[in-house]
Amino acid sequence: MVKFEDDNQTSDKKKSKVLSICIPAYNRKYIFKWCLISACEACKGYENIVEIVISDNASTEDIYSVVNDVQKMYPSIDIIYNCNSSNLGVARNFFKVVKDAMGQFCWVIGSDDFIKPYSINKIINILHENEDIDFISCSFDLMRIEDSLKISDKEISTNISEQLKNPNYLRPNGAPTHSFKVDKLDYIIDPIYNNVLLGSLMTGIFRRDLWNGVEVDKKELDGYDSLITIYPHIYVYSNGFLGKKAYYCGEPLITVGEGTREWSTDTGKSFWESSLPVIYFKVFSEIASSYKSNGLEQESYIKCENWTASFAGDLLIPIIWKKYVSKDPVNNIDKIFPLETSLIFLDNEIYKQTALNKLRSEYYAMEKQYESMEKTTIGNIIINLFKNMLENNSFSNVRM
Repeated sequence: MVKFEDDNQTSDKKKSKVLSICIPAYNRKYIFKWCLISACEACKGYENIVEIVISDNASTEDIYSVVNDVQKMYPSIDIIYNCNSSNLGVARNFFKVVKDAMGQFCWVIGSDDFIKPYSINKIINILHENEDIDFISCSFDLMRIEDSLKISDKEISTNISEQLKNPNYLRPNGAPTHSFKVDKLDYIIDPIYNNVLLGSLMTGIFRRDLWNGVEVDKKELDGYDSLITIYPHIYVYSNGFLGKKAYYCGEPLITVGEGTREWSTDTGKSFWESSLPVIYFKVFSEIASSYKSNGLEQESYIKCENWTASFAGDLLIPIIWKKYVSKDPVNNIDKIFPLETSLIFLDNEIYKQTALNKLRSEYYAMEKQYESMEKTTIGNIIINLFKNMLENNSFSNVRM
């Protein structure tokens, strides 16, 4: 029988949980089923100190039946299920699932992520041997799963199960493979770990008390166009975990399912129709700024700024062009402008060179397109600005 969040649970039982696996869920029930099964398999032998917490964000698919079926398969594992009466949005549901948890540490994963069989054993050992740490950052590998959505419920579990056991289906993420402890989390906020500066949701295992110490109730959590709405965990990490002791696990603890994420191009959207432009151009900049404003070590911040600047610089020219000249639709274009969201990196050499390289590669096509368009004053200004930038090999002229 599935346990609901308001079921009576003793204080001793609450205190006994070391780890909560938290899954914010919305639809994708066939993929979610194997996500939950993989979590339960990894929890075997740790039933007394690990729980699984699910916050169903008012799914239109029957997530409860999936949870109930899996609970019958693993009756000794505590699965706490809550279904919101209405859709809270991504960020609120994220905070809700952590609020429902009881563990000293929480591991929030996506409903298309699959915990490896040895991972809970690994995490518990790390926590036992490093009692003073507040955070674990783990590596991961990846697997394409979009084709699995085209087959039946029975086949999908078999298909994913077989693929997860087959190294030929798994792709390394390219991060360092050695493990180590650091005195400050700051030292592992670094692009080298290929986790979007800790933005990859499933890579962070954090102390719940520190998380709960960060105030979020008064923040604007609607939409999907800002740091706290897209990467709510980074908002908390930057406000509550900098300077805390941490551990990096170079052994992959989870497999990330690729190919089903609605905010990207996975489900058929073009790049400009997806949320990627606002993420790359605006939100990545907000990540670096949030870390910096909360005291990130300067050396670590510079690495973050350079990484962020490469994305923003690559989009600067196309976004100016689409906004003012071609008028091609860009999702969240109103959130991207004013350009100050990216021009905070105006003096960054990587930003400038990336923008110039993009201009060099695309100017001819833009010029030809402009010749066939109805000319406008702003269009003339911008095409001449771009031409002058190329002729002078200078970025300074972008100041508008």
